Amino acid sequence: MSYHCFDRLFGACLTIGLLSCSVLVTDATAQLNPTDPATLRVTLLKLKPGQGAAWRDMNREVLHKYWEDAGWAAVSVYRTRFSESNLAIVTDIGNYDNPGQMSDSDLRRFRATNASAVEWSRTRVQHKHTDLSFGAPTDRPAAHISVSQSKLAPGQRAAFIKNLKENAIPRWKEMGIPALTTWEILYGEDSGDFLIVVPIENYGELSQGTPFYRGMSDEDRAQIFAGWDGVIESITRSVGDYLENQSYVAAQ
Repeated sequence: MSYHCFDRLFGACLTIGLLSCSVLVTDATAQLNPTDPATLRVTLLKLKPGQGAAWRDMNREVLHKYWEDAGWAAVSVYRTRFSESNLAIVTDIGNYDNPGQMSDSDLRRFRATNASAVEWSRTRVQHKHTDLSFGAPTDRPAAHISVSQSKLAPGQRAAFIKNLKENAIPRWKEMGIPALTTWEILYGEDSGDFLIVVPIENYGELSQGTPFYRGMSDEDRAQIFAGWDGVIESITRSVGDYLENQSYVAAQ
């Protein structure tokens, strides 16, 4: 006997619909190559202490086979840092039109591992704003990404977008940020939040401050924040590390 519905499998056990799982970043999550889709499903996982190896083995031996059999192009897995979650699993939402099958034995292992290894999971759908993004996709995800998540005050979506487009992005381009992607969370408990994702080379960069305001004058920074006064209720920042050995890319 085999099982088709990925939503049913993951809804009952984990809702792992994919790492951007904040990923994260986060991959957040958030730029998935090589397909670079406009809408992602992202699942954030909090693993129980000491259960990382068990989940990684199940991912490689069960989920990779499932994704391959279903004909999916790519699933990115990120380790999330400075965040409540441990992992983010990210994939194109369009994959759920082709859910594939999972055998009885794989399903039993999947359920058992998630029951013993996963403390909680949260799933969301996020959409890319191409007009609020810049920098061409590379041939593979960045090794690390910085993710800034903004929770907006009620009714302030248009004001947030206006300041981002007219003030923040032009200055970030001038600062030499190589690429930036803006995502809006459409479904999930953080619906309405915006994610701004930029690649970072290494953790040493963090000692220089957040990439968004590094090297920016106090005057420019004050001008950007003035445009968001009363617009943003809170900002949280995290980092995602792309896990190549846990991610899946279909053979070419």
